Amino acid sequence: LNYTYWTDKNFKIKFVKQIRFEYDKPYYEEGFKIDTITNYLSYLNTPTKLYDKNKKEINNNILIATKKKELESFFNDVTKGVEIIK
Repeated sequence: LNYTYWTDKNFKIKFVKQIRFEYDKPYYEEGFKIDTITNYLSYLNTPTKLYDKNKKEINNNILIATKKKELESFFNDVTKGVEIIK
């Protein structure tokens, strides 16, 4: 997984890019193939919007809520206890 977050000056999330790498077999085996799944989560509008790699909007509310929870949880876990100087 690779997450990239864009925030405002108060570290409130504005936009997230998520890339998920999926391998058909272990990377150390010869001839492995990688597939990537890219999603974008935009907090610029209410409600939060989810897009696929082609920037086409995904209108599945359950998927949006799941992605939002996953990405916010990761962000909070990583930044917990970290003093970020503004």
